Amino acid sequence: MAKVIVHTDEAPKSPAGYSQAVKSGGFVFVAGQGPFDARTGEVVGTTIQEKTARCLKNIAAILQAANSSLESVVSATFILGEKRDFAGMDEEWGKWFPRDPPTRQGAKLPDRKGGQTRPVRDRTLKTTPRSGVWLILSHVQKAQEEKERRKF
Repeated sequence: MAKVIVHTDEAPKSPAGYSQAVKSGGFVFVAGQGPFDARTGEVVGTTIQEKTARCLKNIAAILQAANSSLESVVSATFILGEKRDFAGMDEEWGKWFPRDPPTRQGAKLPDRKGGQTRPVRDRTLKTTPRSGVWLILSHVQKAQEEKERRKF
């Protein structure tokens, strides 16, 4: 099965060792995205809603580069810095997926000794703040390709 590496300058660069996304077998597998500006690498937003929106904007840019879109997402994973951020993340999520949302699973980052939350780190981008979100959309299928396959 062939694979195609997907890259766009409209989303943050991935550190050495992994791609922004890989297309294979009619699917697009998108690497986790934090709330980073593609040009500066800085965290975008102060609220969890703004940070969630930036994550989804980055993912949408990667999907566009792969000739797909958020409408074709079938599964998503989110990781929150704080449990209290769930409601705000969920609120923003609903704006991006108002109908037929993908399946979703999530987690809160584990606590460290003394109650400190372990930040999500990226070797080339800045650490996300304690209150943040990291979205991973894997198993993204291009709906049009699937429709074409079903015709045969």
